[in-house]
Amino acid sequence: MLPKLGGKLHTAFIQEFIDSFPEIQFYVMYGQTEATARLSYLPPSELKRKLGSMGKGIPGVTLKVVNENGEQVKVGETGEIVAQGENIMPGYYKDIEATNQALKDGWLHTGDIATVDEDGYIFIQSRKKEIIKVRGIRISPKEIEEVIVTYPGVIDCTIQAESDEITGESIKAIVYINETELANFSEEIIKQHCASKLSSHKIPQKIIFDTKLTFNLAGKKSKY
Repeated sequence: MLPKLGGKLHTAFIQEFIDSFPEIQFYVMYGQTEATARLSYLPPSELKRKLGSMGKGIPGVTLKVVNENGEQVKVGETGEIVAQGENIMPGYYKDIEATNQALKDGWLHTGDIATVDEDGYIFIQSRKKEIIKVRGIRISPKEIEEVIVTYPGVIDCTIQAESDEITGESIKAIVYINETELANFSEEIIKQHCASKLSSHKIPQKIIFDTKLTFNLAGKKSKY
C-alpha cells in the first residue's frame, strides 16, 4: 500500500501507480484520528471499477453521507460523511464544545463532503471547510486539483480561496512542477486545460507555479 498523509490521493496518481506497478495490490483507505484511525477501504479487486472511491466502511463501522437535515443523500447528491462504530472516540479531552460539534446522536461528523454511487461506494469531494464560494456557487477544490494534475509535467496542485470584493471569493491554483519545466508552462496553458474539462466558474483566476513541494511535520502539504 502506498502511504498518503494529510489528504486524498489524486485519482490520476493512483492510475499512474497501478499502470506502472500492475503486480502490486493497491488498497485505498480512509480514516480520521477520531476513529483510531480507519473508517473505510477499497480493495484492489474493486480499484479499477471504482477508481476515485474511498470504498465502504470497514467491519464494525457504518458510514453514511447525509444532508444538512441528517437525511441520507440520493445517488449523485453531495453531503457530509458520518460514521458510527466501536472505534469512534467518546469525545475530545476536556473540550465539550468541540465534542458536541463532532459527535451528534452517536454519529461522528467527519467534515468531509462526498457523494455515493448506485452501489453504495463513497467518493470524497472536499473538506467542508475548504469549499470555495464564487458568486454564491459552492466549488470543490479537489475537483479542480484532479483536473490540473492530469496535465503532463504537473507534479501536484493545491487550490485555495482568495477574498474578492466582487465575487466573495476567487480561486487560486498553486501548480507544482520541476524547475526544468518552468519554460513550458504559463497561466494560459493551465487555464485552457481547465476550460476543456471544467465549467467556466471553476477555472482559477490566479495561477502560481512552484518548484518545491514541501510537507509539514504532520505529513500535509505546506500551503502559502
